[in-house]
Amino acid sequence: MAMKKHLKQNLIIFAVFAAAYFLFNYIPLKLWIENEFVFLGIKIGFYGILSGLLIWLKHKCHIEIEVPEKQINVLWLLPLLIICFAHPLYALLFNQHMVEEVEVGVLVFDAATDIFVSIVEDIVFVDLYISLLMELFHNNKYKRIISIMIAAMTFTLAHCYTFIYFEWREAIVILITVFFLIVECGYAAIYFDSPIIPIVLHAAFNELNFVIFEQLFHVDESKPQYSIFLLVVLALTCCYLAAIYKMSTLQKFKPDFHEEELE
Repeated sequence: MAMKKHLKQNLIIFAVFAAAYFLFNYIPLKLWIENEFVFLGIKIGFYGILSGLLIWLKHKCHIEIEVPEKQINVLWLLPLLIICFAHPLYALLFNQHMVEEVEVGVLVFDAATDIFVSIVEDIVFVDLYISLLMELFHNNKYKRIISIMIAAMTFTLAHCYTFIYFEWREAIVILITVFFLIVECGYAAIYFDSPIIPIVLHAAFNELNFVIFEQLFHVDESKPQYSIFLLVVLALTCCYLAAIYKMSTLQKFKPDFHEEELE
């Protein structure tokens, strides 16, 4: 009964915050509000409030993913940062032109806003949603990979508003990278005993690929070479992630964790 009550509580929290996230992003405020500072002010206010509430609920309701195995060295995560630099690398390797005048105020404001966005996205779609899914699939030996995949698909669906702002080819590439982002963060959340690691990966991905990249470079994202480059980087990173995921599954249980608790 206690577990069912906890499950219901997490389900309600997830439903409320996921609905708020969907509603805010599918209302095309960016198209309606021409002033960038006004739009970012609304955005940082919305996500700032949500992140504060979620951090409080995370501690109050003990929303966390059990990490029974010993974690591998955190340095193994460093190559996963390559995907965070995918857009800047593309700009440098393919000689993309920098903008003539960088709007520093907008860049700083946007970067600050995206930190709150990353916190909300990670707590809702990684910590909360994956822990909820793992409880639902607790009898399935593949519960972790199933939970990660479902969370990634849900997060990708949530980002379909991308079609409002981009051409469909560009939007599809973005959605593929977004899917992988949650797979990466989900792995980090399940196999590393720190809630900070997934948020750092998430924030680094958002800040470098979308905030800084878009403010500094003029890039024709409709070119085939752009899509091909990103997909190649993504494919290589996927192979590496699969390798360290396997390493993590082979680790022994922690000394204070009993195998029967997995039942």
